[in-house]
Amino acid sequence: MKRAGLRLLIALLLTAGLATGQGQPQSAPPPQKPSQSTAKDAPKAPPRKRLVADLSGFEMSDPSQTRKQRALLGATRGGPSRLPILLAPELTKFYGSSPLFAWRATGRRQGFEIVLRDDDDKEILRQQVNTAEFRLKDASPRFQPGKTYYWSVRSFPSLIESSFSQAAGFVVVPDPERQQIEKELAAISQGDTYRAGTARARVLVNHRLWYDAIGAYSDLIKQFPERAELYEERGTVYAQIEVTKAEADADFTRADELQAKKP
Repeated sequence: MKRAGLRLLIALLLTAGLATGQGQPQSAPPPQKPSQSTAKDAPKAPPRKRLVADLSGFEMSDPSQTRKQRALLGATRGGPSRLPILLAPELTKFYGSSPLFAWRATGRRQGFEIVLRDDDDKEILRQQVNTAEFRLKDASPRFQPGKTYYWSVRSFPSLIESSFSQAAGFVVVPDPERQQIEKELAAISQGDTYRAGTARARVLVNHRLWYDAIGAYSDLIKQFPERAELYEERGTVYAQIEVTKAEADADFTRADELQAKKP
């Protein structure tokens, strides 16, 4: 009787377990696919860390000189945000080999007007352009060695002269340095367009010629838009001053994208 009672108790317990789902193996739930929102919101891989070379020397600002000229041009660095921002050092050296003047602008505009003056406030050039850059060709005859010049930009149409941006300056290299630059450029082999172009740009960088170097790299990028090293090297130049950090980041990002495409 005792055994029969024990068996009955066990049977009852097993029956209760099966009824409630206990005591039997449970199948694992099917894996859930990530929702579109989860995939979309997934964090992107951080950009590749890089050690940016120190190319000190592009900025050679003399506060007393630049303050005087900004007052003459009716603008100061750090003015209203609607004014164009010049993508250049406050004061730097200048060679004149097809230099590129560029700026950043926001808001609605029909175009821009760029003005170049000497340190006596004599106007050297006034030009209207449709894009946020200006290529100065055959620049050498316009400027005297060792002399300082300033440039500024405003959006047009504009009714007031004070709508000009901050002024940025450049010092034309003296004859001895000009001769050295020309000697180095003449020594570059012209057999390969790409190699010759990059060698030329690096000479301009070595002499800390901002407008000339940026112009040279920008020309090369137009010719060879899939060359990652061009973006890397121009980005390194941009990274040397605070005002062009965004341009540096854009170039470094593009360089990483092109590197990732390589097999």
